[in-house]
Parts: sequence; C-alpha cells; structure tokens
Amino acid sequence: MTALSAYVVLEATGQWHPSAGEAARDVVVSFGKRSLVLTTTEDTPLAHWALTAVSRLDTGEGGAVFGVEGSADRLVISDPHMIEAIETVSQRAKVGATRALPRVLALTALVLTALVLAALVLAPPALRRLAVDLVPPERAALLTRDILERTPGLCRNPAAQKVLTRFAAQVQGTGGGRVLVARNWSTPVSVLPDGTLILSNEILVGASSGPSAVAGWILAAQASVPNQDLLTAWAEEAPIGAILTFLSDGTLHRVQIEDMALLNQKGRALPLDVRSYGAERLVALGLSPARYWAQAGRGAPLPVEMVPGARPALGDQDWVTLLGMCSQT
Repeated sequence: MTALSAYVVLEATGQWHPSAGEAARDVVVSFGKRSLVLTTTEDTPLAHWALTAVSRLDTGEGGAVFGVEGSADRLVISDPHMIEAIETVSQRAKVGATRALPRVLALTALVLTALVLAALVLAPPALRRLAVDLVPPERAALLTRDILERTPGLCRNPAAQKVLTRFAAQVQGTGGGRVLVARNWSTPVSVLPDGTLILSNEILVGASSGPSAVAGWILAAQASVPNQDLLTAWAEEAPIGAILTFLSDGTLHRVQIEDMALLNQKGRALPLDVRSYGAERLVALGLSPARYWAQAGRGAPLPVEMVPGARPALGDQDWVTLLGMCSQT
C-alpha cells in the first residue's frame, strides 16, 4: 500500500466500543500489513480491522468515530495525525468517499504495459505468477469484497463473530486478516485475495471440533498466503487472454469475478506441509494439536510432540457462543 509506509510506525491511543451498550476500552491503535490493529496497553491483540472496510462515521466532540463493515464496533480517535493516516490509507475511511480502483493502477499504467510486453516472451506460468505478484493490497481487498458478495452461506451472528475476531487476532498476532465462517463449505478453510479466511462451519460443529482445531486451521491458512489464495488459484486456471487483460489494466470482468467466486466455493485443499505447520504453531503457542490434527492430518502421523498440560485455547462461554455462529442467517 503506497500510503502505508509513511504511517507504519505511527501509534495513537483511542477508545474502542466493542458493541452497543458495552463500556469503552482504552486501546493502542497502529497499522498492520493490511489492517488497523487494536491492542491493549500491555500489547495484547484485541482486533484487526481490514483497512479497506474502515469507514469514518462521525466527528464528535472527542474526535473522529470510525467503524468497520459488518460490525457494531466503534473506535474514537482524537489524535489528528492518526485520523489523517487512517483516512489517507483506507479506501473507505473518508466521509462520502466512493469506491474506485486504486490510483496506483492509473499512475503505473505505462509501467504495467511495459511489463506485459516484456512478459509476452515468457512462458505462460510466469505470466500467471506475474498477475498475482502485481496486485496491490487495495485491489486485493476490492476483489475480496466482490467475491464475498457472491458467496452463499456466510454466517452472520454478531456475538459469535465478535468472539471469532478477538480469538483470531490473539492467534494470528499483528498483521492477521479477517476470519469468517460459512455453512456447507467444501474445504476446511479458503484464503481470499486480501488474506481474509473463510472457515467451514464443520470445523466448529463436526468431529474433533474444539477451539484448538479452529486455531490450527487459522494458523495453517495464514501461512499459506499468497501461495494458496484464491487469486493464485484463478490465475493458474484462467485463459491467457484474461491474464493479459488483468496485467494491462488491473480489471476483472463480471464473468471472471464470478469464475473466481465459483472457484472459492469449490475450495482448494491446503498441502500437507502447510497443514503440518498449523500443528507446529499450536505447539509453539502452548496449545494441543490433537483435535486440529484429527481434522487436518488425514491419517498422517502427528508431526510434532504433544504438549503436556496444554492451556485452553478459548474460554467455555466464548466457545459456546462461537458454536452458534451459523444459528442466525
């Protein structure tokens, strides 16, 4: 993200209202790779907000009020530098701003054209890899938005989503993306172009389910970006003409976005080494990999030693709430 480098070390304090009626919490606000990161004053992650989903809602006496799409969370910031930074970096933080293609695509049109001309002499696999590598974070976020609008079965339980967002932030650490859940999903987890993860509800309610299993799939999927994400899968299968069009102007036609959405629904299995990494990360965090590997191992031996006296990954009440993720439509 072009503007992000100017603000990557910027931090400010703010007040986070997790949901309507809950007391505000003092938080530290900073920028992750593609997200706005909220932590406690002791540096414990609380939430990650995708920058392109952030909106400025109002200007009150105490400063600017920001929200994030699909959530009741509110963030009040009074620091003028941080307010300016969020508005500059986020595609949607400016009041009344309209969604548009990233300026970087227009500013670098000549460069992209030159790259396409040079790439014509390369083998098709190199062209496909180039198409993925040239996508800026802003464009990846817009593609993700378009794909989610075409994704059936997404579960929308605000209380459960709040628990999942907080849990995912604690598991992933700084720089993690959004995590959503869908019912009747074809694979345990899918990775969208901007790093957003879609988990199958079967992970929550199926055999060997448990908080550590959810954590393992999140960690494995996070490690797979960008090699296993949806954009890579599309680039591997798309006609070469569509790849060249995408390289030249950064756009995908409606039918191509729908193709990508269908690929998302078909799913793509994570390789064994990536799934093994999820187990390794669980052990590093002091969590048991047993339930996760019962889902992810597919008969392969556990690649790590069991953790004696492993700590609970999530409190009982939060887990019960998370189990109801798909109980609302």
